[in-house]
Amino acid sequence: MWKLTDAKMPRKKHPTRKLRAVERERVQDTMQLVQSARESLSDVDPSLLPEKGAIDECFDMADRSLRDALRE
Repeated sequence: MWKLTDAKMPRKKHPTRKLRAVERERVQDTMQLVQSARESLSDVDPSLLPEKGAIDECFDMADRSLRDALRE
C-alpha cells in the first residue's frame, strides 16, 4: 500500500512575497480546520481507521506547510 512517507514533500523556500491579509486569514482558518479534524478523529477507535497513521502524517504535513506560510 502506498504511504505518505514514500512521497515526503521537500521543504520549499518561502515565497518571495508576503501573504495579503485575506490570504493570511484563509491560511489561519485552514489551520484551525486541520486541527479540528485531527481532534475529531482522536476519539475514533484506531481499529476502525486502518490508515490512521497516514492520516496523521497528512495532518502533520498540512500543519507544517501552513505554519511555514504564516512565518513570512
